[in-house]
Amino acid sequence: MILLLALTVLISCKTSTTPQKAIEIPTLRIEVERPVLEQIPELDVSEMTDGQIEAIASVLAVYNRNMGKLVVYAQSLESAYKVKLEYLNNILTIITSSN
Repeated sequence: MILLLALTVLISCKTSTTPQKAIEIPTLRIEVERPVLEQIPELDVSEMTDGQIEAIASVLAVYNRNMGKLVVYAQSLESAYKVKLEYLNNILTIITSSN
């Protein structure tokens, strides 16, 4: 996305009819490390009461629901970022076309 912004700036600089000073845009390198997930251990419930098993199941259910909410939140942040980037690209287009 940043690369698209950089290309737009470079293209607009080359297509302009008035001579302009070249803009040098550094390369943006973003690396995201993939997590290593731990294996989920097996739980021996043979000596647990039904109440203990239900309590553990309840805790794990809440944990899973919270993880799902965090996934949705991360997707929302990504969508908001895309909207902001499109907005900035539109502003850049307007600015470069007015020259």
